[in-house]
Parts: sequence; structure tokens; C-alpha cells
Amino acid sequence: MEEDRIGMMYLNLLKRRVMSLWGSLFPRGLARSRWLPVLVIALFILVPGILWRMHQWGRFSKLKRDLKTEIQPGTPAASTPGRPGGADPMVLTRKRTAGSDSPEFVSATLLPGLGMSVLQISAYLPGKGDTPLLMGPSIDALADGTVPPPAMVGDSHGAFEVPWGGTLNGTTSPLGTSLSTIWNGRAIEVPIDAAALRDVAFGGVLGSLAADNSGADNIPGGMEATAFFRGATEGDRWPSHTDVSVSVQMTGRTMNLTVQAKNTGDQAEPMGIGWEPRFSLQGSHRASVQLLLPEGQRLEISDRGRAVPTGKLLPGGRFDGHTAALGEAGVDETLTALKPSAGSTAPAAELLNPEAGYGLRITAGSETIRAVEVRSPADAPYVVLGMQTNLDDPFGKEWPEGQGIATLQPGQTLEWRLRLEIFSLKRP
Repeated sequence: MEEDRIGMMYLNLLKRRVMSLWGSLFPRGLARSRWLPVLVIALFILVPGILWRMHQWGRFSKLKRDLKTEIQPGTPAASTPGRPGGADPMVLTRKRTAGSDSPEFVSATLLPGLGMSVLQISAYLPGKGDTPLLMGPSIDALADGTVPPPAMVGDSHGAFEVPWGGTLNGTTSPLGTSLSTIWNGRAIEVPIDAAALRDVAFGGVLGSLAADNSGADNIPGGMEATAFFRGATEGDRWPSHTDVSVSVQMTGRTMNLTVQAKNTGDQAEPMGIGWEPRFSLQGSHRASVQLLLPEGQRLEISDRGRAVPTGKLLPGGRFDGHTAALGEAGVDETLTALKPSAGSTAPAAELLNPEAGYGLRITAGSETIRAVEVRSPADAPYVVLGMQTNLDDPFGKEWPEGQGIATLQPGQTLEWRLRLEIFSLKRP
């Protein structure tokens, strides 16, 4: 009771202060005050300005999406156990070929609630059984927030990267929540994680979005999963709206992955697509793991506190066209001007693990793919090996206009497609 009485006393004091201030500003009442025209003019100027700024920041689109989620009965929250992004994981499975003792894909776990990310790929390995090939968090860790979903930063769960792949350089806002850059004279602002590396955003925005619809079907020798994202860039301060479709096909020896991004707005927009899976080393020694990259030219990097391409292209590194051991030292290379690999009509990269008895080959399935990236920090138990359609720092001044990233006109579609194969390294 004493606390209630003291609370009411403070409330009355505050009320008197407010009434006193109101009386000093408007001694003859608001309607007859000389301040009324000033307030009206201020409201007509400030309110539209604030609303326009909110529109630029994408707050209305975000609010619309939040309301849409709230008014749909039974829509699960992103923290629902076992449902990352509020959607059930999609698991493609197949039975191993009878009588075969070669490596085969047996399952793939996809996240329609988080950009149709390829969370895990498992394969049967002779002598080892069903084995996960990717390094990534568990479904429950993503669902309960132990491992947060990507906030447009570095990816650890196989996200498809749209509307750019790799790194995007710019200027971080004072609060560290967004990054701004310039494309064709227009400012572009994208949300980032305040804890991420300053002035760099990684891998687009698709990995944090839930699919509008998704499904899976049987195909000869395996399964196929599809997902569709309407307005994937809507509200994210991108120049136009983009619809994205994803397809993942899995059979015994191959996986075909396809991402299509269509400009459904009325303005031109920059568009890039990429995928940077973290392949596990299966407990093998790094010294025994080998890499083979397609012939190409290496992006020179200037270390000015952050990795920024200089625009110069150098001769390929030790993996360019040659099989070489990963070794204990860290690796971070991006190649472009890619040439078809030997015995193929397209550029291909290989990760060879003799101790585990298998190899993986990634082959570009579309001519839009312009860069292959390999990254493995020293002593890391994984190797990032992926392909993308744009160059790193796609809006940077180091690239001639239009050379860093593709431009999609209204109605146009950019397709990214690659094939992942598994094969045996053991002699018959």
C-alpha cells in the first residue's frame, strides 16, 4: 500500500509539471495559440518525411510481412522446436543401390524456412556407412536460437546467396545494423549483423527468408525438392522486386542445384547468385586432402583492414589446373575468367579425400557462373568450395561498370546452376 501511495504521488507531480508546461505554451488554449500554425506546418513537413524515410528503410514491407504472419492462424514462430524459420525441414532420401559398394548420396536436408538452405548432405561411404558431408549446426540449434539464423552475414548452413554471392563492401551505419553502397549512381542499403565484420556483408538476404511454397517429389533414382520465394528483395532496400525459385535434385551419384531470380518490379536491378557450402574433412588429416580448381585468373586482394579486390587479375594459384594438397596453412582464393576443365565443357572444381575414399566434383551448369571460391582457415576442419555469378565487391570502383555483377531488366531472369558429383578414390 505504501508503494502505491508513493507511486500516485509521483504521478501527480508529473501531471502538474505537464499541465504547467502546457499552460505556459498555450495560455489561451491550443486553438487560440500563436503556436498552432507552427505546429500544423511542422506536422505537414515532418510526418511525410518520416513516412518516406520508413518506406526507404523497408519498414512498411517488413510490417506487412509481420502482419501477414500474425493473422495466419497456426503459423509457427521461428523458435518452434525442430522448425528453423518456422517451417519443417525437408529431407530428401533414397535407398542405396543394391550390390553397390561405391560412395552414393543417401539424403539431403533442406530448410524452406531459411532460404531453402542445404543444411546437410549425407552419403554412404564404404567402410564408414552413412556420413554427413557438410559442416553445419543441428536443426534444433537453429530452431531454438542456440545458433542464430543468418542476418545477411557469413553462412554456416549452406544458404543460397541472392541477390549477390560472396562479399559486398560498403559503409557500415553508425549503429552497425546496415551497410550502404552505390550501384549506377543509386544508393543501396542492406541489413547486416552488428557483430559482423565492419564494412562487409556476406552472401545476400535469401538465407533468412521463408518460402511461400515448397514441396518434394520422387524422380528416377532419387528425389527433387522445390521452393518459391515471392518478393525476396521486397523491403530490403534493393532497387526492384525479385521472385526466386530453387530446385534441388538428388540421385545416387549426382545432385543438381538450380536457382532462378526474376526481376518482377518495374526498375532495373543488380543480381548475383552464389552458394558456399562448408565441406567437412571427415576427421581426415588436412595434409592428405587435395584440391583441384579450374584454370582461371585469381583476384588480387588488398588488405586494408578488410579483404577488398584491387581489380587486378593474377595468374592462378597452386590449385589452378593442378591437384595439390590442402596443407596446414589457410587458403582463401577466388578465381574468375574460368576455363573448361579437362574432359569437360564447363569449369569444375574437385575436393579429394583419400583417407575417406571419396571425391567431390562441382561443375558449373550455367554460363552465368563467373567465379569459384575456395576458403579454409588454418587448422579448420572444413573447406568452403562454391561458385557464384558475380565477383566479390560487385559494386566496387575497381570493376568497370557492369563487370562486377549482372543487371536484370524488368521481366528478365538470371539462372545459376551447378552439378555436385561424388565418386570413389579407391581402386577396384
